[in-house]
Amino acid sequence: MSDRVAIVGAGIAGATAAYRAAEAGLQPVVFERLDRVGGRINSIRKGDFVFDPGASVFLPSYSHAVELIKEIGLGADLSHTTANAAFPRNGQLHEIPYGLRGILSTKYISTASKLKALKLGIFMLRNQKHLGYGDSSGIAALDTESVADYCSRELNDELHEYVAGMMVRGTWLSSTAESSVGLLLWTLKNVGAPGLHGIRGGNVRLPQKLLEGLEVRLGQTVTNVTADGDEAVVTCEGSDPERFSACIITTPADQAVAMYPQMSAVQRKLYDGIAYSALVNVSLGLATRPQIPAAYVLVAPCESDELIGVIADHVKAPGRAPDHKGLITITIDGRSAWAQQHDGEPDQVFIDKALELIRPYYGDLRDQIEEHNVARWPQVVPVNATGYFKRIAAYEQSINDRDPVHFAGDLDPVAGLNAACVSGDKAAARVVRRAANTRRRTTVGAR
Repeated sequence: MSDRVAIVGAGIAGATAAYRAAEAGLQPVVFERLDRVGGRINSIRKGDFVFDPGASVFLPSYSHAVELIKEIGLGADLSHTTANAAFPRNGQLHEIPYGLRGILSTKYISTASKLKALKLGIFMLRNQKHLGYGDSSGIAALDTESVADYCSRELNDELHEYVAGMMVRGTWLSSTAESSVGLLLWTLKNVGAPGLHGIRGGNVRLPQKLLEGLEVRLGQTVTNVTADGDEAVVTCEGSDPERFSACIITTPADQAVAMYPQMSAVQRKLYDGIAYSALVNVSLGLATRPQIPAAYVLVAPCESDELIGVIADHVKAPGRAPDHKGLITITIDGRSAWAQQHDGEPDQVFIDKALELIRPYYGDLRDQIEEHNVARWPQVVPVNATGYFKRIAAYEQSINDRDPVHFAGDLDPVAGLNAACVSGDKAAARVVRRAANTRRRTTVGAR
């Protein structure tokens, strides 16, 4: 049997899987329908600015991704910035320094709500061992109700709207009504660490480096994958089928279902139930830096239906903008009524809306704009609805290393950049084990 392995998708999960497969001596062939690698990670240089229109930040909790960055030789270009967050309420921006003192002193929420929030903190601490990457069995046991139902039962309206609502939408672009309480607990544990990571020159350097020297076929749309005995057969649009020893599919759920009709009932139940959040990123290169020192601003849904937040890219990583200039990314909820109504309209419509949304906090920046970029992402991360973690756990239990077709991507308990690295690693490990077992059986049979 050949050692050629097909990888469908050149996003971070596919790039990680391909890198690990090659590291183990296999021959990955990566198929990517776009004309670039990176998937939901992308970087663009315009004038003096480096835009990250896709996945824009590496959180301190992204330990797997950070170690991978160092492993492949990009560690010297990985920056870490200790930065504060700010949260608007009733037109006032509350900057909160990291740490207990900052939380206790903020006027963003009332003293009564701070005391009430202790219950949520204790709930998280009691279950923190289940709130990691790679294994959904523990968090599945917590997947019993929505964030909204939990807040109604255990907290209060203020914590629901200004803490839980802000965290769930600000991080995962979802509402509390549609999100599992397990997601809120996971976010509290993993997203609250101080600071941000960034890669000098743009975050897309990670998948580019992972795929360096490997066979990557850009502009190739995979239309069908078939498990045929011990092999996988991959067919691209306008091409003849090719046979591989294995295949790893890393596309979004709807594409995976369409290209692999043999998908198991357990996995189909998971994939058919996945809905995606949507996002519009409006990035603005500015002649001067805004006076707001916070690295990011997150907005509670009750404060704005459209505005999720603002990322100060010039704070995030060196080199995104010259020292005297600014670069910010305004994130607009792609599922909001306004975004849906204006879907397909020119970029300027979204730039004008972004400027309107941030004017109460940043002032009028229209005359400051030197460069801009508008990126529309119809599929960002899966909505972690109640029951989602249970379906993920059931899928994990159903995985069989002997299968020639495996999956990675949106298959970790909580999707995202770090989860994609973990997912790609795990899928590659299964394929590598399978190849080793096949060689062992072949050697024994030849004796």
